[in-house]
Amino acid sequence: MKSLLAILFAAVAFAAAPANATEWKGYTFHPTTGVPEYEFLNRIADEVKEETGGALIITNTPGGTLPIKGNDIAQAVADGIIPFAAATSGTTGLIPVYGLTRLPMLFSNPEEVQKVVDEVMYDTIAEAMDKQDIKLLGFWWYPAHSIWTKEPIESMADIDGMKLRVTTKQQAALIEQYGAVPVQIATAEVAPALQQGIVDGVLTSAAGSRLWIEMLKGNLQIEFNYGTSLIIANKQEFEALPQDVQEKLQTAATKAARWVTETLAEEDKGLRQSYVDNGLMLVQPTSEELAEAKKRSKTVWVEEAKQIGEEEVLDKMLTVIGQ
Repeated sequence: MKSLLAILFAAVAFAAAPANATEWKGYTFHPTTGVPEYEFLNRIADEVKEETGGALIITNTPGGTLPIKGNDIAQAVADGIIPFAAATSGTTGLIPVYGLTRLPMLFSNPEEVQKVVDEVMYDTIAEAMDKQDIKLLGFWWYPAHSIWTKEPIESMADIDGMKLRVTTKQQAALIEQYGAVPVQIATAEVAPALQQGIVDGVLTSAAGSRLWIEMLKGNLQIEFNYGTSLIIANKQEFEALPQDVQEKLQTAATKAARWVTETLAEEDKGLRQSYVDNGLMLVQPTSEELAEAKKRSKTVWVEEAKQIGEEEVLDKMLTVIGQ
């Protein structure tokens, strides 16, 4: 009886699927399921499947399940190895201008991030990605990154000599000014690095730190930068979709990007308090420390923009946020 039911179910499912259905594999840098930064990809897949009547079916898989490192995701999408993905800091290697959204101490609040994305960076990054055969579908971000350490620290001076996991070379450029040693590794590689002493701490948000919180005892709440991330697709694969399917995928990605950004921001507040309740030592930086970090960061902004030939884009960003 069970075998007969299985056969009937499979036959119905097969009959219900459009003959010309397109199936995509989705991938992400994040190594776990059941969290907002994975769930939002399934939201996209579910909405697209429903709205297109199954014309596009996306099956997502977490980071580490494919032989593609987190920092190589954008390149894998450009090369057509995977058609759909969530990508983050490693994308700066392929799309240097994207790195300007991750400059340290640039944004004072999420509203400034949104304003710069809307008025300058979305179109700028989309144009750069188009030249690399990538379609930008959405822009989302983690709340502000701060310094999380295996042993509590009380000030920026305490990171002197510490090995800290960073997500970009811009973060690295700033912490090096304080004597820290930057280590740039993908999300899936952080846990063993903490366990083995390869790093003494990480720059991430409270939401990001939940993966490793059992190994972290301190948090210096100096807001370095927002972990801007992207929803992307292979350009040829996207353009091969019928126009209405393209539009529905774009709509679903835009909605999901907004949802994950808002959800992570709300989650971040609750997580930080729960960590403190469980013994995490949280330290607020002094106004003098913040001013000094901002001053040092400005040299990083200028040098980065000059190095990648995007001084004009940086100027536009600064104008938008009144700096």
